[in-house]
Amino acid sequence: MDPDLRIFILVVVGGALGAAARFGLATAFGKGAFPYATLVVNVLGCFAAGLLIFYAMAQGWFGADVKAFAVIGFLGAFTTMSTFSVDLIELVDGGQVALASGYVAASVFGSIGAAFLGRAVALALAH
Repeated sequence: MDPDLRIFILVVVGGALGAAARFGLATAFGKGAFPYATLVVNVLGCFAAGLLIFYAMAQGWFGADVKAFAVIGFLGAFTTMSTFSVDLIELVDGGQVALASGYVAASVFGSIGAAFLGRAVALALAH
């Protein structure tokens, strides 16, 4: 099989699974006044990215296939800043500026913190 086609297929399959997982979480949380589903998806996605990337690198198996399927495909479809942005605009448009500010802070710091935590877990598992 052509290597470019293999990578493409891995991204597509990973993306489909990531989108399905995101839809499942969004459905489980439902639609409320606060976009909990988007926040949870982004924080979990960042943790998973930190864990997967750094563990795979430490184990020596972070190659193009893993990156294509898991990082670009699955996590790329699972987490999205576009949904975050729209949720934020809806909060602001609804006059909930304080809640919107808390959402930004929780999303940014939660996601970055989750990526650091994922890296720490990956390095601990690798050693």
